[in-house]
Amino acid sequence: GGPAVEVASEDTPSGGVASAYRGRILLVTGVSGFLGKVLLERLLWEFPDLKELRLLLRCGSHATPQLRFREEVLSSPIFSRLEGRHGGRAAFQTQLLAKARIFGGDLAHDGLGLDGDAYAALASGLDLILHSAALVSWDERLDSSLRSNTLGARRMLELAKHAGGARMMHVSSAFVHGQRRGQCPESIRLCRAQAQAPAQA
Repeated sequence: GGPAVEVASEDTPSGGVASAYRGRILLVTGVSGFLGKVLLERLLWEFPDLKELRLLLRCGSHATPQLRFREEVLSSPIFSRLEGRHGGRAAFQTQLLAKARIFGGDLAHDGLGLDGDAYAALASGLDLILHSAALVSWDERLDSSLRSNTLGARRMLELAKHAGGARMMHVSSAFVHGQRRGQCPESIRLCRAQAQAPAQA
């Protein structure tokens, strides 16, 4: 199976967890968003020996995914401690770009909008998918949100299956709790029928 997920130190990479991810290939979606940048920074800090980091980004209206990554992600001040570790911004970015592989895709389309060869390359050798991409605009059309958020998550699961059973972690919006107030624990809630079902011998 894949590596266990543990809580790591805030300041230094955790040896046990970092060794579990050594040589792994990870795919991360949503890195152009706020949470995605935080996730990417923490991965790079905690797991410096990843074999490859694959990133799925949409094309912009006038920008390639590679240009979007440079302008919208690498320019973020969130990477300052990594820049310090690697001896400056230029050195950090050079090392990251040597490890990162950027794919131009779209969750709203079957096959993630990739041709057959690119899809196969994205899936090849993949160990873990960290899926945090989503449309989060309040005024987005419902059908667009469903295509990207609901069906997009299903397409990522299909990719995991195509990759030979890669593990997947889905980071969803806080708003999945709807109108609930107060604490909303991250726990599995059984529906009433399941809760009342008799135990099987």
